[in-house]
Amino acid sequence: MDRGIQIQIIKNDPTYDVFLDIPFDKKDDIKTTSQSKLVWDKTRKKWKVSLEHPDQLIDPQLEQYIIMYVKIPFAKKDEAKAHGAKWDPVVKCWFYTSDKDGFFLKNNFRHATF
Repeated sequence: MDRGIQIQIIKNDPTYDVFLDIPFDKKDDIKTTSQSKLVWDKTRKKWKVSLEHPDQLIDPQLEQYIIMYVKIPFAKKDEAKAHGAKWDPVVKCWFYTSDKDGFFLKNNFRHATF
């Protein structure tokens, strides 16, 4: 039985928050069916799951919505957008979710750290 997805947590983040890019039309379904407790982060304007420790597993249903931040040079932004990257205006950084072309973005751009 698949118990969940293990997330790599940024070492500087003491809260172990995993941010999610959940479409508005799916939020109610996910909130009622997910085993993980979703919380709206007013500052980041994103859904998040707060983990108790870095080795805790997250609900597999949420895997496709997990946000991965990447550093994308301005000259390459159109190429990154074509592969599903989105701009986060609060953090001022590009991100993608695993349901997009994460393979291309992960292999062509560095992950961002905060």
